[in-house]
Amino acid sequence: MTKIKIIEEGMELKRQLQQETRGRQKERLQALYLLKTGQVQSATELPYLLGRSYSTIKNWLKIYRQQGLKGWLQLQPGGGKRLSLPNPVLVALQERLKTPQGFSDYQAIQTGLTTTYGIEIPSKTLWGIVPKRLQARPKVVRPHSQARKESAVADFEKKSPALKYFSYSLSP
Repeated sequence: MTKIKIIEEGMELKRQLQQETRGRQKERLQALYLLKTGQVQSATELPYLLGRSYSTIKNWLKIYRQQGLKGWLQLQPGGGKRLSLPNPVLVALQERLKTPQGFSDYQAIQTGLTTTYGIEIPSKTLWGIVPKRLQARPKVVRPHSQARKESAVADFEKKSPALKYFSYSLSP
């Protein structure tokens, strides 16, 4: 690895290292600090100390040479996988899920997306999108027992001290 000239002073790097709270930037500052203070003889020792590959350290130093410390500490966002639903469809789906009728289950959401937008999406993908990204759930009306007696429910609500205290109601 070629020599690198570090412009910043050792004390300045140490101060920045102590103030940095973000892990990846702290790791990069640590690499510069170790090189500047002479705690490592060359950059080839850094992979062993920092637990990074040689090519990662090489890329870090290349960025430092080109952009300086300020550009070096700005991390590029990761690529990640693109969302399978376009933003307008997500907004419409979220609005529909907010309404009282909503969708009864994930299969109904799949059918709605296919008929309305022509988008076929696996239900497993919807299980990830709907609760996590949209913070919603399908509206499922829980069935009542055929043997349920409304008069018994009303009596229970009147007599239960816990329900009176917390003012819950079991009536639909």
